[in-house]
Amino acid sequence: MTLTQRLCATAASLCVAMVALSPSTSLAGDQHAAAAKTKAKCKKGYVRKGSKCTKKKAKAKAPLSVPADGSYSGTGGLTFDVTTTSGKRYVSLRARIPLTCPSGPTTTVGFLVRLMPLTGTTFTGQSSADPEFGQTTMSGTFASAKSLHLTAQVANYKNGSDLCTGQLDVTTPIQAGP
Repeated sequence: MTLTQRLCATAASLCVAMVALSPSTSLAGDQHAAAAKTKAKCKKGYVRKGSKCTKKKAKAKAPLSVPADGSYSGTGGLTFDVTTTSGKRYVSLRARIPLTCPSGPTTTVGFLVRLMPLTGTTFTGQSSADPEFGQTTMSGTFASAKSLHLTAQVANYKNGSDLCTGQLDVTTPIQAGP
């Protein structure tokens, strides 16, 4: 027997007052309390729109501005590799650079600079100085995953007794494969 039922048995007027104030006996009170509660949360990946949960729209991804790991080629004998080692990305590039020598005609020679660190869309690096082949410095920027702008300089390339120099400044479309 509940407390309300015991009191009703002893005093009839008190019983009427208790029943009117008791929240467990009032259906209207229960409905009002349910409406006052906050709406249920949606599952992860969903958002509430009115009374319904709808799936979130995926954000648009930025276009890839650097090619994926692999071997690539461009115009004029340009070839390069993009690699990832220990979470860092590198570019190794071979370019044919025209050289100007004091005593002879211009010749074109291929030069290689390995493992230039790729920061964002740019890379830069140089070869070790060599008494015969001089030193090569290269820097480049990927305008997109399909285009590369490259600048390269060669200093102190030995051609017989001549010390030759050269430079290259080119923007080239790139494609997969050597």
